[in-house]
Amino acid sequence: MDFINKAWDQLRDVFVSMTPGARITSALLLAVVVISLGYLFMYGGSGPDCYLMNGEYFTPADMPAMEAAFAAKGLNDYRVEGTRIRVPRAQQDKYMAALAEGNALPYNYLDILERTLKESGSFESRFKLEERMKVALQKELSRVISQMAGVQSAVVMFDRTTRGGLQRETVTTAGVAVKSVGGQELPDNVVRSIRYYVARSIGGLKPEDVAVTNMDTGANYYAAPDNDPQDAAGFYAVKRSWDSYFASQVRAALGYVPGVLVSCNVELDPTRSMTQEQVKLDPKVVPLDVTEDSRTRQSEGGQGGRVGYVAQGNTPRSLNAGAASSPTETEEETRRTERNAVGQTVVRQETAGYPIKKVSVSVAVPAGYFRKVWLQSQPPDANNADPPKEPTPQELEKIRTDELAKIRTHVLTLLPQAQDGTDPGQLVTITDFMDMPTAEPAPPGMGEQVLEFVSRYWTTLGLMGLALVSLVVLRSTVQGRAESTSPAGSPNLAAAARAEEQEAAEAGGESKAKKVWKEGGGKSLRDELAELVADDPETAANILKTWIGNPV
Repeated sequence: MDFINKAWDQLRDVFVSMTPGARITSALLLAVVVISLGYLFMYGGSGPDCYLMNGEYFTPADMPAMEAAFAAKGLNDYRVEGTRIRVPRAQQDKYMAALAEGNALPYNYLDILERTLKESGSFESRFKLEERMKVALQKELSRVISQMAGVQSAVVMFDRTTRGGLQRETVTTAGVAVKSVGGQELPDNVVRSIRYYVARSIGGLKPEDVAVTNMDTGANYYAAPDNDPQDAAGFYAVKRSWDSYFASQVRAALGYVPGVLVSCNVELDPTRSMTQEQVKLDPKVVPLDVTEDSRTRQSEGGQGGRVGYVAQGNTPRSLNAGAASSPTETEEETRRTERNAVGQTVVRQETAGYPIKKVSVSVAVPAGYFRKVWLQSQPPDANNADPPKEPTPQELEKIRTDELAKIRTHVLTLLPQAQDGTDPGQLVTITDFMDMPTAEPAPPGMGEQVLEFVSRYWTTLGLMGLALVSLVVLRSTVQGRAESTSPAGSPNLAAAARAEEQEAAEAGGESKAKKVWKEGGGKSLRDELAELVADDPETAANILKTWIGNPV
């Protein structure tokens, strides 16, 4: 605290001893220093230090319009990193205002259709409105497809034609030109998604009437009638799908092997669908139903006359003659009907289209993997004094044989059984290859780093330099004012003494003051100051102030 009081008293005395012009100059310099430091701490570095819109990823189609909006407002302190834009944190509002004024804000879905409807007039013809809506729908579909995976940009065009005849029919066709990411082929699921999305967005359009073209490779993707998803994909599309599936499964299972290469070949049965029905007969008869029918019938003899010539003659007969008795007959009939069936077992099996016959896998392992496995199997050196050992060819061969066997067993568990009875060991082929080390990119040199730092923080460095220059000028002004307060007739004893000693040192002798003090005939500095204070107190005070400000 005492140091602060002394420093404050010295500054106050120096400021009081200044002329009015020097006081104004010092105050202005001090204000410049304070304002510069305040600006430095408030705004920090002027380089781009944050992402616009919280790190939003913009589409390549939006970037040119956004950069044009920045250029129109003179904003050039930004940096494009991929599909994101980094801007100074203190100027985010200016960049957002530039995007809003330039109508370059990121795209929102259905904005084009909504803007088209708002811009349509009351007296606009129906044909013109339909054409405007058609163009707006094409732009909307193009933007949506550009957001799909693997698609960099897309252009959608469609048209409607009316066929003549008694039954006038409207036919709608569409074409999609796609630019893929990295110039690669489009996956089948992406092509199918594009085709179905366009077909469902345009009334009266069928998926098979949508042609998809890859602008990078020139490949055209056609579709079969929309009956079965396999019809649209095709035999080879199903094969590629199975190849990709098994390759991803094997690659995930061998994820512990760095740099492993996996490829699969799936053989499919070209039969689209197959139904099998097998009937097995049972030799044992199985009764279905049994019917039994029983009947009983009785018969008796009738009353008759006398037999013979007399009875047949024309003679009187007695009406009350007793009836002649005859024997009774009983007849019983039983009928049994039995229906039997032969036992059988019916097995019906239906197989989906393009069944898998067998799957072959090829695996390539980098040779450096075996060396790493050997190094990990060695016990660590506690002292770390000896250099790391290298494995012998025999040790590497043993490690290689064991690891390849493990990989083969690991892969075989993921493959289905072959229908033709092929040995599972022949379905997996494993080889090794020499992994060539890739040269790492050279780091930026010191000169490039310095230039990057200066270009990014040049305003900050300028403010710091201005502050330092201001402090130096202020110090020089204060020192010059303090020295000018000494009267012309009162020499600066310390400066004169230093000059005399320097001249004596150059001449190879001693100064006069030292000689006098050694001989004891001269006055001491204390006595001289006492005499000067008695004769001229004001000059003595100025000399003391100078000594305090510039200690010897």
